[in-house]
Amino acid sequence: MKLPLFSAAILLTALVACNDSKTSKMTENTDNNPLLVESTLPYGAPDFSKIKDEHYRPACSKEWLWQNERIVAIANSNEAPTFENTIIALEKSGVELERASAVFNALTEANTNDTLKVLQKELSPKFAEHADGIHLNEKLFARIKALYDKRESLKLDAESLKLLENYYEDFVVAGANLSATDKETLKKYNSELASLETDFNQTLLEGSLAAAQTINGQKVAIVNTTQQPLLSELANRNARKQLFEASWNRTDGGAHNTNDILKRIALLRAKKAELLGFKNYAEWSLQRTMAKTPVAIAQFFKDLVPASVGKAKAEAKEIQAQIAKTGGNFTLEPYDWNFYAEQVRKAKYDLDENEIKPYFELKNALENGVFYAATKLYGITFKERKDIPAYHPDVLVYELFEEDGTPLGLFYGDFFARESKRGGAWMSNFVNQSKLLGTKPVIYNVCNYVKPAEGKPALLTYDELTTLFHEFGHALHGFFANQQYASLSGTAVARDFVEFPSQFNEHWALYPDILKNYAVHYETKQPISTSTY
Repeated sequence: MKLPLFSAAILLTALVACNDSKTSKMTENTDNNPLLVESTLPYGAPDFSKIKDEHYRPACSKEWLWQNERIVAIANSNEAPTFENTIIALEKSGVELERASAVFNALTEANTNDTLKVLQKELSPKFAEHADGIHLNEKLFARIKALYDKRESLKLDAESLKLLENYYEDFVVAGANLSATDKETLKKYNSELASLETDFNQTLLEGSLAAAQTINGQKVAIVNTTQQPLLSELANRNARKQLFEASWNRTDGGAHNTNDILKRIALLRAKKAELLGFKNYAEWSLQRTMAKTPVAIAQFFKDLVPASVGKAKAEAKEIQAQIAKTGGNFTLEPYDWNFYAEQVRKAKYDLDENEIKPYFELKNALENGVFYAATKLYGITFKERKDIPAYHPDVLVYELFEEDGTPLGLFYGDFFARESKRGGAWMSNFVNQSKLLGTKPVIYNVCNYVKPAEGKPALLTYDELTTLFHEFGHALHGFFANQQYASLSGTAVARDFVEFPSQFNEHWALYPDILKNYAVHYETKQPISTSTY
């Protein structure tokens, strides 16, 4: 999920707050820095053919100066606050910073390296410090509050009113109403938390890489989830246990131990929430969601958990019976679940995961499944753009068009796992849609599918296929944005709503008219049997 423009801009200004004479790279020449100028590529897409690691520091330094001048001017203005000179000015204050922060954030998550890791670790607390410098600015907040208090008389349109309310609520939740003493305490908490959270993420990536196992003579990488895809195929129980425990213990002890980091994070989050007037961190973190309170969440789980536990127990009983049926004399363990669940599924539904994978070849599923569904549903069309540079050779780039041919935006698909990428799957933006700024969306999806050997097809499991549709549902949420303000654009919504468009899009994966268009055996070219679905 992407940050609102103002928050993302603050993130990058934090990157430049480390303008320290001890850090010589901050004084690098800013000439010919592609992050300091608007890209000439379609839709303002980042020109990855020119962007280098050494560009981030000087770009941040210069762009911090630009935004800081604007922030100071807004806060210290002698004019009475208006929506235009305060809220719109804030909304536009970091447009250049968004250019660099969007690229930096994307690469530290999807294609990092030693240089970026050091930079990220060094600058994380500076980000927190600069964000606090804005959110805790008394004069700035006073102007926002003055407008918020008389918002009903401003006669703003619905979107502008929402923008004003968001800025006010963001500042309040960030601590704008605290005393001067408490603000200083909050700054210390936020700075340390930023460092600890970066430490955790980098340690998790390093621990996952180090936990890779050799199974049957082949190196098996550890993916994001505790359960590993290969567990459904390993007949050797000791091998399953080996792989599962490597996944489970990847950051529990040893050189990649995160236990102390997590304990400290939990403690600081609790202290921060208490300082801000909340009973706990959960209560604070839910302020900008639809649920609002831990009580509402607890009620949701009160209904969900019993049903889920009952279903899990029923499945466990079936799996245990399958173990006995195949001669096993042991009690079901977590590392047995996927292997025997696959056998149960095959017996009950005559469905074998390995038999359906050949029908789900990645690029075909993308173009003739995911894209085809979007065309049938919404009229949009797609054209691959091999002329637009990406940040890694594996990344695919497509241009999207409205039904009438109007350009809609750019889509980047980064699908294969690699050691420079964190686990999981996600969507974000290089460019946010905004009528105010005259920008169309440039969006990317990131997944972690196993890259096949040279010349071999990338075949997806059903779960991976669902993820492909799911993440593009997020992308559609971004592409169909039609907002005046980037801060309200696309997926800049409550976190407990943001998954709805993506989950909705998942359901088209097995819709018969969609499925028959892409579920074709990569070798025989025969369509998947209708009895399969």
